[in-house]
Amino acid sequence: MRYLVIIFLFTINSCSAINIPVVQSIDSIRIISIEGNTVNLESVVSLENTNSFSISGKELEFKLFYQNSLIGTGSSLDDFELKSKSSNQLKTNMFFYLDSIPESLRMTLFQLDSIPINMNVSFQGKLGIKHQHNSEFKVPMSQLQDALLSSFIGSSNINLTDLKLESATQTQSKFAGMLVFNNSLPMDFEFVNSDVFIYPSISSKVKIGDVEMQDSIFIKRGSEAKIECKMNVDNLKAMSSGFGKILTGVLDYYAIGPVLIMFQDKEYKLPLLLHFSYNPISGKILILD
Repeated sequence: MRYLVIIFLFTINSCSAINIPVVQSIDSIRIISIEGNTVNLESVVSLENTNSFSISGKELEFKLFYQNSLIGTGSSLDDFELKSKSSNQLKTNMFFYLDSIPESLRMTLFQLDSIPINMNVSFQGKLGIKHQHNSEFKVPMSQLQDALLSSFIGSSNINLTDLKLESATQTQSKFAGMLVFNNSLPMDFEFVNSDVFIYPSISSKVKIGDVEMQDSIFIKRGSEAKIECKMNVDNLKAMSSGFGKILTGVLDYYAIGPVLIMFQDKEYKLPLLLHFSYNPISGKILILD
């Protein structure tokens, strides 16, 4: 019995003394959703197992820190096995908190090639022993810039004003207005063009019109620009897709699609959502949230 106890204690000590896998890199990031200042990401992480034996575990969790500020969390709930003396890829789910990034770093994010991140990794081993380890690596900024752009500039930064009906026939209605574009980015950029269409509802896939915008406009940092836009609606398609609304005398229109901006010789797509209504009997137009 004494020998069994010694072997058991040796096994526990060996397991607790293993070299915990080190995060080498975040190899890929796919944005799942952006809600407020929280970005939900699906990421593939490379973990290096320097031990001469494989490591199995579950409930992998990690925390991301920048200068002692928590800027993200992640997990992989699946069981995993890391082969010995090799780098292993693991798919994880990550939440990135944009509002936790220090203001001093936010203003220079787009000038950086990468940012140093400290990651605290923990997981439960085969024997139920909890392991954790800290490691530092660099995250390429190209993987995060799209998410950060959507945080700096969202639909709330693009407002529709001065909308009026230019002409109306049996088959087509033409509206004209101004888009006020606020540049809250920490640099100048160029508004290149857009790919925006009009729909009868926010969830509809039926295009009932298109949007034409003035393009190639340079917008300085901290300033706003007014961009001319025209909205052309096919009345026949609008009526066939919203008969119930016709009975109320009011038609809803949703302008949805990406606008393209460029800075530092790279193009980015920003989401646009505009909502307005038109009463063909009274001619009244309302710009809605």
